[in-house]
Amino acid sequence: MALAATVKHFLDSHEVSYRVLLHERTAALKEAAHILGIESRRVIQTVLLRDIEGVVMALLPLDHQIDFRLLSQHTHRVFERISDKEADRFFQDCEPGSHPALGNAYGIRLLLDKNIDALETVYMEVGCHTLLAQLKLEDFQFLTMGSLRCAFAVSAIEKMVLGS
Repeated sequence: MALAATVKHFLDSHEVSYRVLLHERTAALKEAAHILGIESRRVIQTVLLRDIEGVVMALLPLDHQIDFRLLSQHTHRVFERISDKEADRFFQDCEPGSHPALGNAYGIRLLLDKNIDALETVYMEVGCHTLLAQLKLEDFQFLTMGSLRCAFAVSAIEKMVLGS
């Protein structure tokens, strides 16, 4: 399968440079990163969240987890995670389970974890389980301009040390 039509149109219409990386079909983003030899901290995972105000897309490094207490402190909102199956409904042109990190393209508001801003290059799903897109950080920041950026994710190592 190719890039989802929405993803391709969004990337091309914003005239950003990106590279598509082909890999064997995987069931998980972590597997794709491993096959391509990409550090998981450089891969952006997409998590859809909901509260009484609606749905938002949280973007964070693959090796991090959302700290819902921190997220609530920064947003003054109380979110719950949407199941992957329910999230699939927002990405009609994507394979089930592949959720591109381009909420703007799908009409979903974005929350970005500040850990992403420390990277030079980022990788993300593009709507299928055999491709990842590689973008320069400045291009990704351009695509996500106007989104709330705050520190709401912790790495698995931090989580173990902090005991949360």
